[in-house]
Amino acid sequence: MFKRSMRSIARGLLYFFIIIPADLENIALAVPASVKSEKPMKSSVYLKSFQLSDCDKINISAFNKMSDQQTGIPAPTQLDITDPQIIKNILALLASLPDEGDIMIKMGDASLLVVTLYTKTQIQHFHFYAERIKTPATSFYSESPKAEKQLYQLLISQLNQ
Repeated sequence: MFKRSMRSIARGLLYFFIIIPADLENIALAVPASVKSEKPMKSSVYLKSFQLSDCDKINISAFNKMSDQQTGIPAPTQLDITDPQIIKNILALLASLPDEGDIMIKMGDASLLVVTLYTKTQIQHFHFYAERIKTPATSFYSESPKAEKQLYQLLISQLNQ
């Protein structure tokens, strides 16, 4: 009885370590070339500068509280923007903002707007906390520039359409 159970365990291990990986390798080789990506995109990084030259798509995700994003709760409102004119307007408003603010703010559980910009080579994002943009230098403006308010209103108007 003991020898039979040991044989069963050995066969199981043999199957798991030899047969399954070989099958998985064959499956991986069977993926069509059109599905394989030569350069996979990295995960999203926080914007290094508001001076962007191009963008193919913008995703806006609105969270009621910033803690919702951290716990993995999906954004109740999301939108993908692909219209070149709207993207151009968003990039122009972004470009008019300084990359560095002059104050640091400790936020409570404020509303959060995550704006993700997709280019051919990278994915970047920036945040609005309670209608205030967090700059690439991780600070905020003590007095909100007009462009900051216009950008927020443009993004919200797109979400509400």
